Amino acid sequence: MHFHIITLFPESLTSYLDASIVGRARDAKKIKVSLYNPRDFTKEKGARVDKRPYSGGPGMVLQAEPILRAVKKARTKCNKKVNPAIFFLETDGVHFTNELAQKLTKKVKDIIIICGHYEGIDARVVKILKAKPLSIGPYILTGGELPALIMVDAIARQVEGVLGN
Repeated sequence: MHFHIITLFPESLTSYLDASIVGRARDAKKIKVSLYNPRDFTKEKGARVDKRPYSGGPGMVLQAEPILRAVKKARTKCNKKVNPAIFFLETDGVHFTNELAQKLTKKVKDIIIICGHYEGIDARVVKILKAKPLSIGPYILTGGELPALIMVDAIARQVEGVLGN
């Protein structure tokens, strides 16, 4: 199982991913985690990745182009035989459950997780990628990094050989 996480704050994920069961699963090569920062895929001055929403409204959204380029890069590292599952983390998406975690371990080899931030991401990303909106609960967090870690942890536990008996 290979997790590809698109995040503005990869450094906020690394300590958790290197520790405990998830860290041991990575060391044993049962799972792999790759992090992609949209700032590395922008052409904007100062690595800017946010803009005002086209539809108006308060706040800023993540631009489509850097996210789409990051996902394109992630896809180059995906298993070519099975399409990756692509998820966008948001408050009102389908609820992530242990049942879904089990299904994913049986159906896919690669999972691309897009972590939102600010007021979210440009809606074109979800449409172009056909990303499935996913939520870990009915509350608002600063970004998608914590939900991404929850997904990695819950799914990794379902991968054969990650847990003992």
